[in-house]
Amino acid sequence: VQVIILLVGIIVTALDYTNYLNHLIGMALAATIFILIAIFSKVVFKKEGMGMGDIKLMAGIGLVFGINALPKSFLNLFVQADIILTITILAFFMAAIVAIVLIITGKTEKSSYMAFGPYIVVATILIMLFGTKPFLDAYFNLCTWLANGMTEIILKFI
Repeated sequence: VQVIILLVGIIVTALDYTNYLNHLIGMALAATIFILIAIFSKVVFKKEGMGMGDIKLMAGIGLVFGINALPKSFLNLFVQADIILTITILAFFMAAIVAIVLIITGKTEKSSYMAFGPYIVVATILIMLFGTKPFLDAYFNLCTWLANGMTEIILKFI
């Protein structure tokens, strides 16, 4: 699957040759995010948290979608990479929900490994079908709700 997506990314980049740099930056950003997650889990948890297959898959997806425009600054890079970041966030949310359900039902243990690639693929398909807006809106609404809830709890103790 990773090879096919990388080939599609190369074709898309070749067809969109005037914006090839946007595609290459998208690939580098997507791969870097997942490499950093892999390094973090190896250092902190002393075990593999993200496999090379996931990193290559996200690199290919980053190459296909690229970023919206060349960033004006480092922080602007993340604004321009909304598709890549939304796929990442959505994949993590879906995997977390499935993992919680599997642990609660006793189908798996907390220490078990879980393939992450299928969640990346499903998140990518959802973004292709519906765009990023509904998922980003839901994410920010959830963050706002959690922040307001935490604020209320903290204020009760003050």
